[in-house]
Amino acid sequence: MANLSQWLIVAVAAVAAVFLFGLGRKGPEASLQPTVSDIVQLASQSQKTEEGLSVAPIAHTRTGEVSFARLEDVSFPMHYHGQSEIAYVLQGEFTLEFADESYRTVGPGELVVIPAGVATSVSGSGDILLFSAPPENERDTVWLEGPMAKRGAKADPTRKPDIINVTDRIAKGLDRERRGFRFTVAFESKAGSVELFRIEQGVALHKHPKENHVLYILKGHGKGQIGDRTAEVGPGQIVVIPANVPHKLERIGDEPLDFILFSTPGFHPDDIVWLETPQQTMTMPPAMMAAPAQGFALHIDAKKHINDMPDFVVHHYCKTLDKNYIQCLLLDGDQPNARVIGVETIISPEVYAQLPEEERASWHYHKDEIPLVDAKLPGLSEEEAQKVVAAVENTYGRVVIF
Repeated sequence: MANLSQWLIVAVAAVAAVFLFGLGRKGPEASLQPTVSDIVQLASQSQKTEEGLSVAPIAHTRTGEVSFARLEDVSFPMHYHGQSEIAYVLQGEFTLEFADESYRTVGPGELVVIPAGVATSVSGSGDILLFSAPPENERDTVWLEGPMAKRGAKADPTRKPDIINVTDRIAKGLDRERRGFRFTVAFESKAGSVELFRIEQGVALHKHPKENHVLYILKGHGKGQIGDRTAEVGPGQIVVIPANVPHKLERIGDEPLDFILFSTPGFHPDDIVWLETPQQTMTMPPAMMAAPAQGFALHIDAKKHINDMPDFVVHHYCKTLDKNYIQCLLLDGDQPNARVIGVETIISPEVYAQLPEEERASWHYHKDEIPLVDAKLPGLSEEEAQKVVAAVENTYGRVVIF
């Protein structure tokens, strides 16, 4: 989709003047404002820049820009750019040709990562989100075919764009984790980066001193605070978060919140400035709270709870008391005649931090403990089990065997 980018090289350059989008522009930039919009709004606001191409700017900074583009029966010859471009296909279908003369068709849900200098041609129709880092500059476009072809210019046939099916990639698991979220990097450079994100519960109030963020919501619903405004977001919505603006985001409902993050400059989680203590919610998914008579509904099996019987399976039946406490009855089986053989109290990191130093030695950290005890969650789907693990892995437990 270097061409998905070319569209916006050839095209967005024209739109720059209309929208003061400043493609390739030097000097002061317009102040970026927090906004929440959706694809329908952007499509209605897009303006035609040339035959077959309409564009709506979303965010522009000196290091990168994000825009919405609608393309109708376009055909751009082979070319490459001096900046990296990433296109997410919202709807439609495009055919890409690469410098080695091979082809690839891309469609909705695919992310096309085109590093600077990688040549493609593109044809087709549809809507895309386009991220350029740094911003596009028409002078940095090198055409290899057609009337604007640069004499003597060549493309490296060994280099191709990366094409990522976003849903499949998230389903395979995200390989990095911080307080309240998991993510994986799809593209990174000093000027900008693209990450795939999942929020299981919520991310506490924080800010990014240098990074401007644009989120495209893929799945789930959330309630967010950006500066002094609050908003609920869901699939198809776009959230713009300027640098240094305090914000937080919490999941609403049973589904995790998945989104694509376009960051300019590139995202660095270690630079996050936390403005409140991140809270690890301990509330179980609603389906797990439909309890037996006394509310001990969540069933967890685990070994290594009895010193002289390390392989004995202890059956935990647990219920949430509040956001800081979960209580579990420990039984020797899961049949009606099973006996209570102990209890486990589970506390949040905030409660644990208040314990005297000598008391902390009696508590175990579940993120370390869960992999060691061969934990199982009978009766839950894999997705439900993952939710439970996410809810308790940063908590602490103390077991008392009678």
